[in-house]
Amino acid sequence: MTAQGKLLIVDDELSVRDSLTKWFHEEGYDVGSAEDANGALTRMAEKSWDAALVDIKMRGTDGIELQRRMHEIDPKMIVIMMTGYASVETAVTALKNGAYDYVTKPLDPDEIAHLVKKALAHKRTEEENVRLRETVAEVARPEEIIGESEPM
Repeated sequence: MTAQGKLLIVDDELSVRDSLTKWFHEEGYDVGSAEDANGALTRMAEKSWDAALVDIKMRGTDGIELQRRMHEIDPKMIVIMMTGYASVETAVTALKNGAYDYVTKPLDPDEIAHLVKKALAHKRTEEENVRLRETVAEVARPEEIIGESEPM
């Protein structure tokens, strides 16, 4: 069975990391986890990930800064921010910095699974559109202009 996608979970709470890892593994995802920004960046150096679930409030580097650094490494990586301390300010900052979405804890397994599935489908569609545009541009490139009329 092929994986649904490669998902990195970053949260300093062991129970959240373990629960999310278990849920997504059961859904058929290739799942990795890290407890902080340094661990997440190490995991990104080891392997490419399709998406990441990142907690905003963590010891050391917070999730907003980690999100920025993740996008520097892989601009196409989908980052979904998670928090137990929702505020409009952090939501706006996360979304302006390129987060796909912003969710509050406690997380509902079905809702977060649906969100990740939707995000990865969106990513695959965008990648396919880029490939199709490149193919069309290559195929539609005229070798010679045919015609000698005044407008030509």
